[in-house]
Amino acid sequence: MLDSPLIEVAIGLSLVFLLLSLLVSSVCEMLAGLFGWRAQYLWAGIETLLRSPDAREQVSRHPLIKGLAPLPAVARPVSGFLWKIGLVRGHGPSYIPSRTFALALLDVIRQPRAMAATVEARVNGLIDLAEHNPSALAGALSEALSRLESDSALAGVSARLQELRGKLCSSVDPSRLAGLTSQVGTVLDAAPPSLQGGVAPVAAWLERASQAKTYVELRASLAEAVAAIPTGTPVGKECRAALEGVLERFQTGSPQEIARELRAFLARSQEVKHALAHADQSLKELSGALTPLLEDAAGDIDQFRQRVETWFNDGMDRVSGAYKRHTLEWQAAIGLVLAVTMNIDALHITRSLWRDRALRQTIAAQAESVAQTSLPEAGAAQFSTLRAQVGSLGLPVGWRACDGDSGPTPATSTLETPLLWCADGGWDLIGLLPMILGWCLTAAAVSLGAPSGSIRSGDS
Repeated sequence: MLDSPLIEVAIGLSLVFLLLSLLVSSVCEMLAGLFGWRAQYLWAGIETLLRSPDAREQVSRHPLIKGLAPLPAVARPVSGFLWKIGLVRGHGPSYIPSRTFALALLDVIRQPRAMAATVEARVNGLIDLAEHNPSALAGALSEALSRLESDSALAGVSARLQELRGKLCSSVDPSRLAGLTSQVGTVLDAAPPSLQGGVAPVAAWLERASQAKTYVELRASLAEAVAAIPTGTPVGKECRAALEGVLERFQTGSPQEIARELRAFLARSQEVKHALAHADQSLKELSGALTPLLEDAAGDIDQFRQRVETWFNDGMDRVSGAYKRHTLEWQAAIGLVLAVTMNIDALHITRSLWRDRALRQTIAAQAESVAQTSLPEAGAAQFSTLRAQVGSLGLPVGWRACDGDSGPTPATSTLETPLLWCADGGWDLIGLLPMILGWCLTAAAVSLGAPSGSIRSGDS
């Protein structure tokens, strides 16, 4: 045993405050789980980070984030009842790994998931037509682009679709048309009279070529006319080959060019730089925050993702600080409530330990025993265990009855000072003031010593 009363008193108070701080933390954890404090702070911080409620909503709906959500509140007896009567509401996950957040955010800024699936499916259908059925491409292209542009669910990519239509369905330039018809006319002029009937479809195309509205329509009609030339004679084969050469040199509106533009459209839709440059209004401020990170990464998508992770972690550090301040306030309030309800007076405990040598030695021995064993972690399940440990210390805590005629009821211990300050006539206000101070000191000590939790490292 230690011979110094001062050290023994300090050890005793440390043990009391340690157990009480865990008790306070247990109560705070119950409240945090019941009302979803961590999730509330997390999503408020994400909204501040993304600078847009719409962007936060899109991230929260991403499958990677939704998969982190806790069990529904209805599955829990207490919070489920409160949820049903409207006192608490459901929340998303209370912790998001930085890598998961970065991957989800990259998906969001590239293109909303439902839009990407719709656009990609239809554009891939056009690419397949261009490669395997070019004759059907001209009619299908305009119709497919019109449907995409009129789809209200694809409003976020309407500008890009209009740009694509402008490239693929541009009006025919008369000067370019004149060059094409001149080359076709030269081939027809060289055809022998015996082939005039075979090249009649091409001659008819020459007459109505100026009526074509787009290059796709112009080239498709010429390709159809050339394909109608019979190749049963060497002269027919030669004429058809010459016209196919003209078509090959005139790539504007060709299935190959259309397929190339459609693939480039899909690729650009997935590029982060393009997505940030063409972000809609709901993501404008977010794109302004992310563009410097992309420039710092020199366009490297892996480096950019790592910078987004660092950006998210820095933001969560600030949110964790705000959450700790919030829990510290609650811990102080809970500590004060426990100090009053359990009558844990730091000043009275200090006086009792100082005056009672046997009590000091008992508490010091218990402190040594606690140091060699592991304490239960703070949590709702450990509340009763921690409360029982506080009560088993043999300290002057708790309330005793006060008889207005004879003063406080004698305590079972040998302490000289009663636990409840009262006079012969009842309560003694002057004697109660030190108790209030002792309660406040207890609340301050246990709130500062209680773990405050975090939303950064999976402490949820």
